[in-house]
Amino acid sequence: MELRQIRHFIAIVEEENFVLAARRVCISQPALSRSLRMLETALQVRLIERGLRRSSPTIAGERFLPYARAILANCERAQSVVQDGDCKSTRLVTVGITAPLSAWIALRIAARPNPTASAASRMRSGFSPCRMILKPWPSSPIRSASG
Repeated sequence: MELRQIRHFIAIVEEENFVLAARRVCISQPALSRSLRMLETALQVRLIERGLRRSSPTIAGERFLPYARAILANCERAQSVVQDGDCKSTRLVTVGITAPLSAWIALRIAARPNPTASAASRMRSGFSPCRMILKPWPSSPIRSASG
C-alpha cells in the first residue's frame, strides 16, 4: 500500500468518476485504474464499485475511507513537524543584554501580529531553531571609578 494509491482512492470516492479523479490527481485514467487495482490487491478487497458514469465505494471502501483520510492527515502533520525546524540541529547561543533592552525586545515580539507571536512562543518553548530565554540580570549597583 502506497500513499499515492490512498490519494487516488480518496479522489475516486470524492469525484465519483475515474476520469474526473484522474484529472484531479494529474495522471491518466488507465494509470489511476491500475493504482486502485494495486491497492485493492494489497488489501485483498474491492474498494470501488465501477459504473459506466458513476463510481461508488463498496462497503469495504466506505469502511476504509476514514482510515485513508487519517493516514494522509497524519503524514501531512508529520511532514509539517519535520519541516518546521523541530528536527533540525540547534546550538545554544547566549547573548548578554541589559534589562531595559531585554524588556524592549520582549515588548517588540509581543506586539507583533499572530504569525510572529507564534514564532516567539515556539522560540520560548524550544520548538524552534532559535530559542529565547529572558532572565533577569542580577542587580548590582554600578560604582564609579572616582568614588
